[in-house]
Amino acid sequence: SGSVVELIAGGGTQAPANGIAATDALLQRTSGAAVAPDGSIWIVDVNLSLLMRIAPDGTLADLTDGMYGPEGVAVASDGTVYVADRGGYWVVSADGSGGVDRVAGAPLNAGYRGDGGPARKSLLWLPYDVAAVADGDLFIADSSNQRIRVIAADTGEIRTIVGTGDAGFSGDGGQATDAEIYTPQAIAVDQEATELLIADTSNFRLRRVDLATGIISTIAGTGTGAVAYDPALRGTQTPVTRIAALAMDAQGNAYFTVFWGDRGHMIMRLDPAGALTPVAGGGPTSAPGVDAFDFALPDVLGLAIDAASGALLICGSDGKVWRVPGVAAPAI
Repeated sequence: SGSVVELIAGGGTQAPANGIAATDALLQRTSGAAVAPDGSIWIVDVNLSLLMRIAPDGTLADLTDGMYGPEGVAVASDGTVYVADRGGYWVVSADGSGGVDRVAGAPLNAGYRGDGGPARKSLLWLPYDVAAVADGDLFIADSSNQRIRVIAADTGEIRTIVGTGDAGFSGDGGQATDAEIYTPQAIAVDQEATELLIADTSNFRLRRVDLATGIISTIAGTGTGAVAYDPALRGTQTPVTRIAALAMDAQGNAYFTVFWGDRGHMIMRLDPAGALTPVAGGGPTSAPGVDAFDFALPDVLGLAIDAASGALLICGSDGKVWRVPGVAAPAI
């Protein structure tokens, strides 16, 4: 690939603290990353129940607690940081003082309610991920409710845009609100909010919703098994056995993990036409400084694209955050 894998957080021996080098911190299970407008990288560690920021100088800042098991993080264009706190059954925002404010759901209170009303009065059930778009709308993977929900920026109201609430696989070619999904664990939305991508985790598929028409379709995954790597395979011909992380670049390419029977985990790029290209993984070495294709990926729990540089950020079960430069074209 020509890209060398860099370690940007975790792998150290110190308890996470403001001001220490991010690579000196001992992290446990990094599960989400998002890049802020100023280039800072926000990450969450689900085991430590911490949100933290990797400042441009590589140090940790803005350590934030008050969560129970944060899985996903998003940064809005105004700099607001949102977290899907799966363990707490709510979505929160960082208050800037080391704590959190409630955005949707009620802490430690699982359920489904609230569509058509204020998000703060809603109930969620194991929310795994959040995605923020330029107009301020906030998308939520409400995983155990088998729904994707959105909070409208102008009204603060929450509504369901994908899913009937029943776990299953159905609905391709029709309205997303009539479709069944099954424990979605990651989502991605382009900044103009024209398309939503869903890691339909327990269906072993990647699905796409055209947000203008509401039509849902499958763009990767077969619903089954693993195969040997074949560069001719297209997205819908490729088994996607455990899709728990998802990113999208400014050109509409999707990034997610495929487990190949002969190569193990690889991060693949799926272009809008359906072609797949490997970008990282499949190698023998889990140390920094190796070529992206010589790198052995951990279980990938979070992915993000740094729009300004095109770098890919990888959060893993190894308690580290990795960066692969030059994966995507920088946003114009």
